[in-house]
Amino acid sequence: MTKIVISPGFLKYSFSYDYLKTIIEYNPETGELFRLVKGLKKSLKLTFLSSIHIHNHNYKLKDILFFYINKFWPTSHIHIHNNSNLKFKNLEEYYKFPNYNNTIPLTVLKTIFRYNSQTGLAYWKRTIGKSSIKDDLITNEIVSINMKTYKLNDLIWFYMTGKWPNRLILVDSNMSNRKINNIKDIYKIDKKFETKQISFELLIELLNYNPNTGIFTWLKTLGSIAIENSIAGNITNDGYVYITIKKKNYYAHRLAWFYMTGNWPNIIDHDDQDKANNKWNNLNNGTQSDNRKNCKNSKEIGIYGVRCIKSNNDIKWISEITINYKSIRLGTFYDKFEAICSRKSAENKYNFHKNHGQFDRETL
Repeated sequence: MTKIVISPGFLKYSFSYDYLKTIIEYNPETGELFRLVKGLKKSLKLTFLSSIHIHNHNYKLKDILFFYINKFWPTSHIHIHNNSNLKFKNLEEYYKFPNYNNTIPLTVLKTIFRYNSQTGLAYWKRTIGKSSIKDDLITNEIVSINMKTYKLNDLIWFYMTGKWPNRLILVDSNMSNRKINNIKDIYKIDKKFETKQISFELLIELLNYNPNTGIFTWLKTLGSIAIENSIAGNITNDGYVYITIKKKNYYAHRLAWFYMTGNWPNIIDHDDQDKANNKWNNLNNGTQSDNRKNCKNSKEIGIYGVRCIKSNNDIKWISEITINYKSIRLGTFYDKFEAICSRKSAENKYNFHKNHGQFDRETL
């Protein structure tokens, strides 16, 4: 006979599984329960919370039936879906969490959580609480596990990559679309980017660039994030798209220029000032000085290169422009409009970009 060892602190006594089979008979499909006495069966009308007295000790019926079916004792509390219906499907063992201090370990997450990357749906793999039942679809944005709360998107990212994200966004802003290729991690601004160019052969082997949309797609599956035919890239905190290739990060607009020309660019300027718009006709290769010519407005005054000073209770306007890292004073004016005209004339003289000085959308 097999002797069952009870987990410390749960049940203090035990008896053999073979002995249990000699005293009760249980049908898990119908929920019928019988007591066996000298070859006779006596039907028992009990609930899961009823107690059974065996060997001078009382046991909860729910624990006995769990033992009857699984041949081992439950290691934690049993959740009852329907107390009066003794079908075994109405019993579910709560998952017993190991002790951990910070975020949930990946090994633990994978025992209680499952995710379908094709549909973007997440489910409980086993019951861990009254509101977290095995096979239930997870729809809440915030999930509670072991008295700690997590964002569902963070759990999905951790489940797929094995790493906790910095800050996640949904590319299409659709809260119901949690497919892994729609979830992007926004890295910190100070994240280092590779300055050396990738080989052109490796670039065209791994990625396809569409000049009409400005989007890169993977030609090969390299991991859980880089999946064949899926959109490549994440977005930095300051709005640029970057792509990770062999553990090195590259700005997508620089890769686009390299992809189309075969030459590594100097500094790429976005004509429409949208840092994420990497369409080919929106990219220009220039110098740092050229790039500064397409910078945005000062939110304080409203026009780049025009600032206000107060002198002896008089208000004056100074017009300036920077060319090749040198600041040129264009003049001091009592009228703001004249200062602006002076600045605009200088921009035309030095071939500044047509979009220079446009306001950010949020300031309009």
